[in-house]
Amino acid sequence: MPLNSLIVFKSEDNTLHLVELESWRNIAKFKETCSVKGGFTAHSSGNQIVSIDNGIPEIRIWKVLSEQTETIPPNVPSGLFLKNLKLKDVRSLESLEISFDMPTDTTRKWTFLLGENACGKTTLLRSIALLTSGQDAFLDLIGKNPGDWIRQGASFCQMEATILPLSGEVITISIQIQRGQSKAEVWQSNLSELNKIDTILKSKEESLFTFGFGCSRRLSRPQASAADERGSFDTDRANCVATLFDSEARLYPLQKLALELDFQSRKDGERILRDNLSGLLQDTQFSHLDRENKRLIFQTGDGEIALEQLSDGYQSMTAWCGDLMFRVIQSLGIESEPLQQSGLILFDEIDLHLHPVWQRQLRRFLSEKLPNFQIIATTHSPLTAQQADEGELYIIQRESPQQSPALFRYEGNPRSLMIQELLTSTAFGVDSIYEERTRSLRKHYLDLKNKEDRSVREEAEFQNLIQQLGELSKRQS
Repeated sequence: MPLNSLIVFKSEDNTLHLVELESWRNIAKFKETCSVKGGFTAHSSGNQIVSIDNGIPEIRIWKVLSEQTETIPPNVPSGLFLKNLKLKDVRSLESLEISFDMPTDTTRKWTFLLGENACGKTTLLRSIALLTSGQDAFLDLIGKNPGDWIRQGASFCQMEATILPLSGEVITISIQIQRGQSKAEVWQSNLSELNKIDTILKSKEESLFTFGFGCSRRLSRPQASAADERGSFDTDRANCVATLFDSEARLYPLQKLALELDFQSRKDGERILRDNLSGLLQDTQFSHLDRENKRLIFQTGDGEIALEQLSDGYQSMTAWCGDLMFRVIQSLGIESEPLQQSGLILFDEIDLHLHPVWQRQLRRFLSEKLPNFQIIATTHSPLTAQQADEGELYIIQRESPQQSPALFRYEGNPRSLMIQELLTSTAFGVDSIYEERTRSLRKHYLDLKNKEDRSVREEAEFQNLIQQLGELSKRQS
């Protein structure tokens, strides 16, 4: 059984006990339930045994002290594990299967998806959201015309996910949509399968979420309408993935969330925001809440400016982070530590609008800010793909325009390659690192070089090409 963050305590008979930290949000309840008096003994990530005299466990640990010590690698998500996904005749995807397990028999935290436009990357993310958001959200997300999920020429489609929740009991959820079925018929025919995920979500609802952020995600205006605030869908869990399914969907306004937090926490909203937004933006920090003008102020290299004046990339980052905070707080309460919760996050174009310098730090930053989420993300950026470890990068592509897209894992470690090597590898398939004019000059040069009997005119062209390419080479070096 994969371990969540745990603490170890000694009872009066010196027996060691393991307890899931997130299962005991109320420390007093923990002490009462365990009948423990005195301090706790915890095994920290640094292999150091720490005694906590006041009885309040504050250490989130990866390694656990017991009769047999078990180690959890730092890139393993805590919470809802997606182990495998199978799709058959889902939109453009005729047959696709992807495993999220590592050779070490653990579930990886990160998966990056590459592929040209219209190859099915977004369909893959939407399928995961549909399978893991629960039966109430399913009715919203399936859409008005369920047949739109079925590939052209097929009579039905099938989606199957293998999930490992904290209970350690692997479950498989398989959804099938028949052509011609109404929305109600699809729901009824798959009810027994949907009940499987509902059983998990309801028993662990305090810590399991699926979030999805589409490439149309944007910062909502502070004066959002009541409809915008409610979300595009009727259910909370569907609204957690709304921008993946609806390009017009809006994320919850961060400015409004800030004012609500400030009111609910009796003017402590700034601290809550600062705790969650700290380090979110490169060289830009949350400064304060301008209560009079109802604006969030950030400290930048140009001085203090309002949230809505930040760059598109920074607005996109704050928008999805604010929406995630709102959905968790709405469900669990104001002191719930939103970024510390567990589950899945699906990003379509994770590096949207971000400068290359910031793209290079994205994986590290999100791993630190979202330690317990499994993250599945699409990208078109070689700088983002280069951050993938071996086994984390997948490519969806068509062998020909007439063929259905196929998925394969990138063999090798992207981190070991230079950007130009990654671009010209099977990951991106770019045939040359040179821009179009330089490629044309090089081709003409090689054609003339390989010609045995050049005419006087061709010889002059050849010498001119040598000079031009030499000048280009000097400028590039």
